[in-house]
Amino acid sequence: MIRISILNFIPYLTGKEKTIPKIENKSPEEASKLIRESCTEKGKNFEEWERLIKEHCIIPKDEPFKKLLQEKGIPFENSLWTLGSIAYGTGDSAWIVIQNIKWDDGKISLPEKEHKDYIKTLDLATV
Repeated sequence: MIRISILNFIPYLTGKEKTIPKIENKSPEEASKLIRESCTEKGKNFEEWERLIKEHCIIPKDEPFKKLLQEKGIPFENSLWTLGSIAYGTGDSAWIVIQNIKWDDGKISLPEKEHKDYIKTLDLATV
């Protein structure tokens, strides 16, 4: 089973927590549900919340995380897409940081490192 570790800045930025909560070694769906619980806007249910996040927080086409999910064949219905939308589709706001993903084959991806490396390649004057 895919496992993910995330820093959740939402409760810290909204003043609900004094520290940044960590979500560690959870399935993408478990992590997504924990993130949802920290949000003010939760939608009618979990499925609607995920749908709205993915509709309104589009992961940029060149973002390494999007490429990673596509290469791994992760279906759009998977909560990894929701988490990626929150992490990389919300502009300059760092609501969550995806620290690592442990895949079924034992390999580990480091999305935040890949994102930082990608940002360094951009000509920010033209973005």
